[in-house]
Amino acid sequence: MSGLPFFRRSELLWLEDHVEAGRLGRLEERGSSVVFVPDQGGWLRLFKSPASGHEYVVGADSSMGLENFGTAMSHSRSAACVLDMESQEQAAEYDSQTAPHVFARHLALIGRFYNQALLAPEVQASGGGGGREIIVYLRDKYDYPYLHVWRHADRIRREQGTLYGWETNARTRPRMIARLREVVMERSSLIHSRSLLTQLRNFGENESGRLEALAGHDDLLFAYGIALMSRSENYVSRHLFGHGDPGYGAESFKRLGLNWWPDVEDYYARHKEILEQEEAGQRGDFLSF
Repeated sequence: MSGLPFFRRSELLWLEDHVEAGRLGRLEERGSSVVFVPDQGGWLRLFKSPASGHEYVVGADSSMGLENFGTAMSHSRSAACVLDMESQEQAAEYDSQTAPHVFARHLALIGRFYNQALLAPEVQASGGGGGREIIVYLRDKYDYPYLHVWRHADRIRREQGTLYGWETNARTRPRMIARLREVVMERSSLIHSRSLLTQLRNFGENESGRLEALAGHDDLLFAYGIALMSRSENYVSRHLFGHGDPGYGAESFKRLGLNWWPDVEDYYARHKEILEQEEAGQRGDFLSF
């Protein structure tokens, strides 16, 4: 491997204790439910089963499902990473040579299995990798309701978006890579996948100065990065300024009953209302919700 690694080996060493084999299998529809079926030829590696009351986000890096030629520049495998919204812990991993229409169906199943998870497929500006087609399949064929809404980070006011999915471009790629470094350095996101850890180790700056896989692939790494970015844009701390209760937890816009990216004043007004209701419930003034 030639080039300058992005992470020093010592920076990734702490993740070794959390690597596990997981369970390989597939998801199947059983009536109105989606169940995990163990299968050594399956397409989903399960590390943590969905927990009641937890929300999840799925970052996805798609491909056209073409033959893998084994070079760092080949892009033949579709990858997805499932993260717990609150803890940022990896719950599952998808790594398979699948075409967009198959990948879309698998993503819909993963989303339903993980408590109607937020799906964030990558959509490249050029339309490569089948990303935009996946959005069409998810919306029109599988009627999946929870898709990441594209944001313009350089705008002061975040308005309701009309574009779905995550676009990796010259402005968003550095943000994603910075987020990867943040969670590794702060040890704020546990990963369990040996394959993902290997891709983090092999990621670095090549001879032309571009950050990419110096050996093997980086599909899982970018799926992980997309999940982290989608989580950062759709899940925020419920802590209020001046409120000292460390057990207040975290909350997402979805569960707060607010539109994506509400005004800051609306968001904190909703927080204040929750606090007042909880405090009133503790005093016995009325039932808390």
